[in-house]
Parts: sequence; structure tokens; C-alpha cells
Amino acid sequence: MPPPTPPADRALQALSDSIGGSRTRRPEDATDPAIPVAATVVLMRDGAEGLEVLMIERPDRGSFAGAWVFPGGKLEDGDRLTDAEGEETVARRAGVRETSEEIGLGIDADALVTLSCWDPPPGIALRIRTWFFLTPAAAGALTLGADEAVAAEWLRPADALARH
Repeated sequence: MPPPTPPADRALQALSDSIGGSRTRRPEDATDPAIPVAATVVLMRDGAEGLEVLMIERPDRGSFAGAWVFPGGKLEDGDRLTDAEGEETVARRAGVRETSEEIGLGIDADALVTLSCWDPPPGIALRIRTWFFLTPAAAGALTLGADEAVAAEWLRPADALARH
């Protein structure tokens, strides 16, 4: 019997399989209201050997089961205060909420620096438009939300990539 396929390889294969149904992007795809929106927060700090980012390990169930990720998640109705707010503003608020829920740290929405907004190509099986934000780490101890994270670790980005 061959050894089991690592989760990362299975995820890449699933993505590859789903891309076959993709199509050329159109301008309206970037604001398609049918696509869920999420926020991801990259918390950074100065470590003994340089810049470190906080990674959390998801539980073995739910979204991204067992994966090491940055704090974040989908926007919820309560993240939008008015209909006039832009998606980026609402995503900032969601990033603050998700960071608090997942690791117990309070961060300031105004301190978030927009890194990018990733919009997967049309036609793949799962599309979530995701806003990525950078912010300095907030002071305080990490308190992992039991349903959100089972471990957390500060890593240099190069070390995180080497582990993958």
C-alpha cells in the first residue's frame, strides 16, 4: 500500500482539478455579490532572528482542517454597519473580530495595512474573495479559541515556507 498523500498535496491536486473549469476573468467578477468574502490578518513582530508572523493550526474539522494559517475568516452580517460601507472596510472589521475570536488579541482596524485582495478565478469549485491585511502584533497573551485553533506559533516567513 502506498503512503498516504500529504494534505498539502491533496489540496494542490483539488485546486488543479477545479481549475479545468475556470474561465477568463471579467471586470464584474471582482465585485460579484455571490462570492463569499473573507479577511486574513498577518500579525508581525520583531523576533530574535528577524521578522516573525503568527501562524495558527486549525482543528481537524471545519474550514482548512489541520492547516497552518493566518487568523481570519468569512465576513458576517454584523461586520457591516451600513449599506454604504465598502467591502474593504467591512473586511477590516471582520479581520479584527476573527483575530479576537481565534487568538484572543485585540487589534485596531485603523492599524491594518492592506496587502492585497485575492479573488480566485471564475469556474473553480470554491471561490472566496479574501482581503489580506498586515499589522504589528498586539500586546498580550494568546488565548486560542477552542473551535478556531489548536496551536499557534511565531515563525520567520522563511521557516514557515521551509516546513511546508
